[in-house]
Amino acid sequence: MEIPENRSMKESEDVDHHWVETLFPPRFTFQDLLEGKCHSTEEPRISSRRQIYLDVLREVQEQEEKTRRSNLAKRIIREDQSKSNVEENKESGKILNAWTYGEISVGETCIWNEADINKLRAALTELQRDRWRLREQLRSSEERLKTEREERKRLQRLLEECEEQLSFSRKETARYSLAVKSLKTEVYQKDTQLQKFSKQIQENSDEVDGLRAELRRTRDEYRLIKQESSDLGWELERMKEQQKIEGARQAEEARLQNQAATEKLLKELQEAQVELRTEKERHRLTLTALELLRRHFSNL
Repeated sequence: MEIPENRSMKESEDVDHHWVETLFPPRFTFQDLLEGKCHSTEEPRISSRRQIYLDVLREVQEQEEKTRRSNLAKRIIREDQSKSNVEENKESGKILNAWTYGEISVGETCIWNEADINKLRAALTELQRDRWRLREQLRSSEERLKTEREERKRLQRLLEECEEQLSFSRKETARYSLAVKSLKTEVYQKDTQLQKFSKQIQENSDEVDGLRAELRRTRDEYRLIKQESSDLGWELERMKEQQKIEGARQAEEARLQNQAATEKLLKELQEAQVELRTEKERHRLTLTALELLRRHFSNL
């Protein structure tokens, strides 16, 4: 009864510590591989380690699959043996129960004495306890194996995703390298053009100095013209003011002359009117005298 338990424990130890892990002790973990804890100078060795890890992982999965099938076959055989042992135990239990309750005597159906039957009952109880314990260990081992297998699948998918990301990063790095080369070429061309422009600027520095001197001279002339314009503007304002004063004086003189001329004309008009009235009176007197003379002569 000790052999199945030792065998199950040995199989569990084989699952926990595989021969590949014993033969090839890992110098790095899968977490280190995922976190990228490596140097760029060791990239070929890292690729070789990754390939070795993938090969070992594949062998481990195949070996675990074989072990799982072997354990399944052994479990089926053990279950068949357990069923037969359970049937035998049931028969033995019936006999023991019948003997215990006095339904049959020891001499009728059994060649064992009471001490042998007690030992047999204790052995059967221990066997059932061992079978239950082994069944629980097997169930726990299967659950742990299932969990580890799911974890390995997850890590495999994660490794594939990391490989895809690494491939994408390499493509991006290559594209960025091409872009950097293109930028370097463009920078070199721009630097050449800049040097050419600097040379042209250096060659045209005399002309620039002459233009600056001419610009200063033009600014001075503009300043003088602006000053003269300001002076002319002030003189124009002064002349306008003077013309305004002179116009006002001439207007006043014209007004006074016009007023004097008007008064003189009015005076002459009044004198002419007086003379006209006097002439009219004289003419009336003359007409009257002539009429008297005509009458006088007509009466003669």
